[in-house]
Amino acid sequence: MPKKVLVILSHPYIQYSFTHQHLAKQLENISNVTVRHIDQLPRIGDHFDHKIEQALWDDADTIVLEFPMYWYHGPASLKQYLDDVLTTDWAFEGAHKLAGKNLQIITTTGGLESEYKPGGDHGFSISEVLTPFKATANITKMTYLPEIVIYAAKLQAEAALEIELVEVVSKIQALTK
Repeated sequence: MPKKVLVILSHPYIQYSFTHQHLAKQLENISNVTVRHIDQLPRIGDHFDHKIEQALWDDADTIVLEFPMYWYHGPASLKQYLDDVLTTDWAFEGAHKLAGKNLQIITTTGGLESEYKPGGDHGFSISEVLTPFKATANITKMTYLPEIVIYAAKLQAEAALEIELVEVVSKIQALTK
């Protein structure tokens, strides 16, 4: 039976991002993959509709968080989304509705891979920078999959970037098997 993948895309300026536009378009064409661009979702006041979103998470085997790195974090909309959706009574402390599901991170950086290491310009590896997502997977009893990082996305030639995106899409497609 095919597995379902839910991609939560957070990019407030996606119209300027070749990488995230292209990736979202490719992922939308894969059977059993649903892409939700949260910056385009309607809200109830300042909040996301956690009931709708939780139902989508319930139905998925793997949750993919796709976002550009902003000052060592995901965009503010992703933080708000996770705060709204991962309610205590649903995600942990008793219910653990996400237990056994996979959490996959896809992120882009402005910096080169060599800059993300102890002693590099950023002083930390990308894995260390993404520790809060690992902690989220831990508290919700999800399995944290090795992160997928597209380094220096804006610096890459479009042809080279397209080759890298084909590999990313292939990894996500494999999660549906």
